[in-house]
Formats: sequence, C-alpha cells, structure tokens
Amino acid sequence: MIRDKKMKKKFGKTETNSDGLNLDDVIALGGDEEDFKLLQDVDNGENTVIKTTDTFKDDEFSNLISELGFEKYQEPVVTEADKKKSSKNVKDKKVSASTKSEDLRPLPVDLNKMPTRLLVKTTTLWHELFQDEPAANISNEQPYLNVLKQYAGKLFDNEVLLFKKKASLDGNVKKSGNAQWMNTVAKAGTLSDRVAALSLMVQEAPIHNFHSLELLSNMAKKKGRREAIMGLEAIRDLMLGDLLPVGRKLRPFSQQAINVMTLSLQAKDGSGEWSLESCRRRLIIWIFEHKLKLIFASIVEHLTTMSHDAMEVSKTKAMSVALELLQSKPEQEKALLSLIVNKLGDPKFKIASKSLHMLNCVVAQHPMMQEIIVTEVRDLLLRPNLAARAQYYCICFLSAQMLSHERKEVALKLVQIYMSFFKASLKKKSTSNKMLSALLTGINRAFPFTDSSEKGITEELNILFKTVHVASLSTTVQALILLYQVYNSRNEVPDRFHNAFYASILHTELPTCTHRHPMFLNLLYRSMKADVCEPRVHAYVKRLLQSTTLQLPSYCAAVLTMVDELCKVRPALKYSFLGSKLEGGSSLKDEMDDDGQEHFMDVKEDSDEETG
Repeated sequence: MIRDKKMKKKFGKTETNSDGLNLDDVIALGGDEEDFKLLQDVDNGENTVIKTTDTFKDDEFSNLISELGFEKYQEPVVTEADKKKSSKNVKDKKVSASTKSEDLRPLPVDLNKMPTRLLVKTTTLWHELFQDEPAANISNEQPYLNVLKQYAGKLFDNEVLLFKKKASLDGNVKKSGNAQWMNTVAKAGTLSDRVAALSLMVQEAPIHNFHSLELLSNMAKKKGRREAIMGLEAIRDLMLGDLLPVGRKLRPFSQQAINVMTLSLQAKDGSGEWSLESCRRRLIIWIFEHKLKLIFASIVEHLTTMSHDAMEVSKTKAMSVALELLQSKPEQEKALLSLIVNKLGDPKFKIASKSLHMLNCVVAQHPMMQEIIVTEVRDLLLRPNLAARAQYYCICFLSAQMLSHERKEVALKLVQIYMSFFKASLKKKSTSNKMLSALLTGINRAFPFTDSSEKGITEELNILFKTVHVASLSTTVQALILLYQVYNSRNEVPDRFHNAFYASILHTELPTCTHRHPMFLNLLYRSMKADVCEPRVHAYVKRLLQSTTLQLPSYCAAVLTMVDELCKVRPALKYSFLGSKLEGGSSLKDEMDDDGQEHFMDVKEDSDEETG
C-alpha cells in the first residue's frame, strides 16, 4: 500500500495505454513503472533495451553455489577406451534385452487371475493324476521357467486357501466338525495326538495340507529326542505309504515339461489333455512335487546328522529309517546308501555289525543294486586314514557277496578291489594276518566268476607269489589257493607255483596252526592229483613224509591217509615205496647207504655210458 501511494504521488494522474491497462492494474499485479512503460512500447514495435538494476551481487551467487556443493557432483573424466567399452556393454545389453523380449513374449493367460474352485481332487493320489505325462525336458534354456514357477506358487497357495474355505463352509456338519477337531488337536493336543492328527491330515489331502507335513518335518528336527523320534517315525510312515510315487524319483520343477506347458499356454485353442484347467492342475502338482523333494532331502540330511549322535539309540533309529526308505523308495537312494555304508566305520561294534547286516539285506532284496553298493563300499575302503576294523568290515561284506556267471562285471570289480587293497596292505607292516586272510578269501570266491584273461589280474598275481614266502601259514594257504585257482582255470599251472608250494610244506607254523591243516592238505592233494610230472609228485610225497617227523599225530595220520588215496589215483606212486627200478637201472634201495641216508648223484650222459 505504501508503494502504491508513492507511485501515485509521483505520476499524479493515472495513465492508461491503448488496451485500457493503467498503472494501477500493473501495480496491483506486482509490477512497477518500468513494466508499465514496457507494455506501452509493445504496440510501437520498437526493440528497446531497458536497463535494470540487479538485486543480486556476484558474491551472493558464489556463496550459494558453494553451499549447494555442486563440486562433489562433477562428471568423471572419461577416456576413449572407456567410451568404447561402455558402448560395447550398452550394445550387448540392448541385444540381450531384445532377444529376451522376443523370446519372452507375454502369455495369453492372465497370470494374476486365480481359479475359484478346487482343481486337485483329494480322492485320487497326486502322482496318479497324469500317468501319461511326457518325458522330463532338462534343457538349460527354459525362458519361461521362473514365470511358470511363480505362477505355480500362486496357484498352489490359492488351492490351499480354497480348500480351507471349503472345509470351514462345508454344509456337512460331520465333516466340518471333524476338520475343526483335527485342527484343534493338531495345535493344542498332546504330543502323540498332535503327531497323529498331522499325519492323518497329510494322508487325506497331501497337497492341501502341505503345511502339516512341514510341521512334522520341523518336529523331527527338534532337539528333544522323544519328539524328534516321533516326528521322524510319522514322516517315515507317510513316505513309505502313498505320499511318494512308485518306481521313480521325485522331479524338481526345472525337470518338468516346461516347454510343452509353455506351448500349451500360448496356444489360443488349448483343449484336451493340455487345456487351461489341466495346465493349472499340472502346475500345482509340479510345484508340490518340488516342495516335497526339498522336504525329503532335508529329512535325509537330518538322518545323516542323527547318525553321528553320541547316543546309540539315535544312531540305530536313523539307520533303521534309512534302511526302510532305501528298500522301498528310490528317492535319495545314494544319500541313504552312503549313510548306511559309512556306519561300517563306526567305533561301536554293534553299530558297525548292524550296518553290515543292513547292507546284506539291501542286496538280498534288490540284487540289481549289488554293483552300486560294492562301489560305495570300495570308496569307503580306499578312504585314507580309515580304521583297520572298518576296513575289515568292508572286506567281510565284499567277500560274502553272492556271485554268478551272469554278472561277471561284479566279480571283476571285486577282484580289482581286492588286488588294489592287497597291494596297499603289503606296504603296511602292521597289517594283520586276519585282514589278509579275509582278503584272500574274497579273491578266491570272486575269481572263478571272472574272465581270467584280464591283463590287470595277471600283473597282480606276482604280488601273491611274494606273499607266500613271507606271510603266515593262514595267509600262505589262501594265496596258494588263489594262485592254483587262477592257473587251473587256464589249464596251465607253472613251475613257479609248485616251487612255492613245495617250500611251504616245511612252514614253521605248520605244527601249531592246526585249523589250516585240512585246507592245506586238500590243496596239496588236488595239486598232486592234477600234476602231469611224475617225478615232481614223488618229490612232493617224499618231502611230505619227511615233515611228519615234526608234526602232531593227527597231522601224520592225515598225511598217510592222503598218500593212500593218492596211490589209488596214481598207481605208479606205489613202486617208489617198494624199491622198484628207477630210470638208469638202479633201485631206490641202491640209492641208500647202510645208514639209511640218501645220496645224490649226477645223471650219466650217453657219452659217459659209451666210454664206461
């Protein structure tokens, strides 16, 4: 107001321009005299420059800029190389984005629209709804995988929500009352009642009551031993029932027929087996199968942890559950088998022997898994720093396997395992004879079922010859049996074998190691009976009779009985005891001196006989 009065006093009367705009109007709008003059000169068309006084000073602008801190946001110095790199990255991103946008064209289905009624029936097993499902497509390039997985998750949650609403709004009073009672017991009942209620809910509708299965899984992982065992037993019963499919493993979502599903959803006239409703139902089942696979894997992982518990009860329970799952279902069979095999190395005798028994049960029920189990035991046997007792249990299991000519690959693998471990055992001076004996027993059982022409087996036989001369009588007998088995299968018993056997007749442990006498004499009888060299058989008998002077009466009687049986098979052997003529005209009696000692003479050549 003061400004307006001053302006009026200065100009006196109010001036107006051609458009009827006066100074009062300009002042009312916030202008001044210069603005009014500028408006008057507009009609004249003259370019006038009006000198105005700046209300801001230079130092005010500099202070304002410093306060705002524009210096911190200076553009970085970009070189030409950086420009090239950035341009290449931008081009690559544009190309990849363009290709993805071309591949991921939007599906004609509204992914946010959910069904208003249940799609999966509770009266049919979930893994029997689509028996003719196509083979799993394990392609790495599945552009719609994440989209379909998210859509399947929404459908699954919607299916569970619809099931709960239907259960609460069911007109059947009996069914709704049972459902409410089950929910109440599952939340606030005793431990046994809660486990029973949750198990029953999963059995009735596994897809719609998947949360109950998760509660049982969490219960099995509790620290309380009683609650954990009850939850574990409940899950075991469910898995052994109809919850898992028969004859196949669970598939993750990425291994389902994603490409077929994508093409079916993109088709505008989707009908029949791959209609929109059928596709939605499949997606629900696929995501449920994916979730179920994760639950089962977590249970197996918990069993592995439980098998290392300090309490023997927990170990036994984990092993028994793993055995039942392994025998009934193929899911996670490798992890379950590893759990049982690893317990062969348990420090407690009961646990190790139980593991050995369980493995034999699995082989007896599933003979086709024999090679897989043998491979798993081999991995444990050849593990470094394994205890000697664990190695012994592994060898005992392998040596007890039932073999046949139809499956020669199993026998060949066993022989290779034996040879590899036997070679490693000879390098250890602390290896017990018990271990070597068990090892050679397994080799002797497996070799008749293999192809004896394998080169690798022939090279390993040289190690056995060394063992005959340095090991105990028990190990020596086993090695000789193996060597005889190998060469007899080829119909060629070399002189090296007979030299080793001839030397073992005077073994230092023969008088005391009586439990090996039957096996030793049996092998000796078979060897002499099949030998084609008559003088060598006579030498065997002579050395054998000489050794009886240092043996027990039982051994002497067994030797005489064996010689008698041998004389029946080889009648020429009798004359060596009756002083019959030998080659060259001399008799056995002539070769003896009066003192009964035998004298050795060089064989006369033909030139000596002519000169004589």
